[in-house]
Amino acid sequence: MARNLVSGFVTEDGAPLSTSVHILDASTAEKKSTTQSDANGYYEREWYGAESDVLVLAMPSTQSRRPLVHGPVSPDVTPPVWATDGSSLAGWTNYGITVSATEGLDPPSFQVWPSNNRAYIAPGGSEFDFPDGTIIRIIAKVASGATNLMNVFFACDSAGAGQMLRLEGRSAESSGIANTASWLSWNAPHATFPHIPDAAFHEYEIIFKSGSLIDLIMDQQIVLSDELISRSGPFIGIHGDAGNTGGFIDSIEIY
Repeated sequence: MARNLVSGFVTEDGAPLSTSVHILDASTAEKKSTTQSDANGYYEREWYGAESDVLVLAMPSTQSRRPLVHGPVSPDVTPPVWATDGSSLAGWTNYGITVSATEGLDPPSFQVWPSNNRAYIAPGGSEFDFPDGTIIRIIAKVASGATNLMNVFFACDSAGAGQMLRLEGRSAESSGIANTASWLSWNAPHATFPHIPDAAFHEYEIIFKSGSLIDLIMDQQIVLSDELISRSGPFIGIHGDAGNTGGFIDSIEIY
């Protein structure tokens, strides 16, 4: 696969703009990657894949403005099935999760603290079954601390049975995919990748494939491939585990 890099500056009314920046395939409008411009409006994103022309779409600071697009977008960009920017827990069943006004690539974010604090929601409605081709994109940070880990449940039933993405910060442990029996009970990860080495925000993508298989991508790199899971229900959940530090969820998007 080829190494691709795109960079530039985003401005709004002549002033630098810190905002979400989406990298799209110029032919299909398929989203290749997402990043964030900094306080100076600068963005830079690297990904691996076949070489192709891209479009850069910078999201406006208010919904009354049109997105800033470098070039024509054809066909139209498909919006997410569901998305949260970490600013509101409305609609979630919530046990102790709060909103942090200071953390996030673009604050606020969900503060996912431990002692089994958790929240869950059926983002696509009760009939959504995470069909083939579904992508869950999560931007999350494991907080620093002695016992630093957090969990993101997906394709679970209302009791939390299904599976979760374990984001593990302890150097002697592994991140990975684990089966869950409830929001409070699970097995150790059966498919693993290295622990998260820093207290920084990273992008994770769970890609649903045929045959109840998923791929997991971290920061545009495949870390797990063709892992078998069960699609047990329409719920996702965020969970601080029982350790003494959890983490933060900047955003979740489902396509």
